[in-house]
Parts: sequence; C-alpha cells; structure tokens
Amino acid sequence: MFKKNESALRIKGSYEWLLMRVTALIICAYLLYLLIFLSKGGITYEDWYSFFSLSITKIFTSFSIFAIVLHAWIGMWQVITDYIQSVLLQVIIQLLWFIVLIILLFWVIFLMWNV
Repeated sequence: MFKKNESALRIKGSYEWLLMRVTALIICAYLLYLLIFLSKGGITYEDWYSFFSLSITKIFTSFSIFAIVLHAWIGMWQVITDYIQSVLLQVIIQLLWFIVLIILLFWVIFLMWNV
C-alpha cells in the first residue's frame, strides 16, 4: 500500500487541481461580468467610475483578484518545482514570487476600496 507521505501528497495534489479549476471558473465569471458591462459601448470615465463604485463590483473584483493570485501561485509553484532542480533556488524564487503576488493583491484591493 501507500506510505503515509505518498497518500498525503495525492490528497494535496487533488486539492491543488481542484483549486486551479475553481479559481479559473471565478476568473471566467469575472471576465464575463466585465464583458457584459463593456458590451454597452460608448463607455466614459464616469461610467467606469460608477461601475467600480458599486459594492457588488468591488466585492467581485476583490474576490477575483484573490482567485487570480491563488491561481498564479499554484501554477508558478508547479512550474518552479518541475523545472528548477536546486532547492535553494526554488525557495528564493518562490519567496520573490510570493512577495510580488502579495503586493499585487493588497495594491489592487487598496485601489478598489478607495474608489
């Protein structure tokens, strides 16, 4: 049978696979939401401002940005661990990537909630 660690890795892999699919669905739903707004045509600055001033848009955008960050983290983690052999280099790149994603997340949320 499986060793304890092998079984845990299979669960973790399934969890990551599911998270990637769920975050992709959230991103697609947000893009659809934006496309519906953009389909009106002739959008001015005031239209954009009022659209992003809506609480539902702020919540949906914040949730979507979190989904994008999570999606990017899992995807890059998989690429880094697959293609970079040095553990030290993996840790350094993952740490830098984590810092970039956290800065992006807080920056976008700060911008969204100050409209």
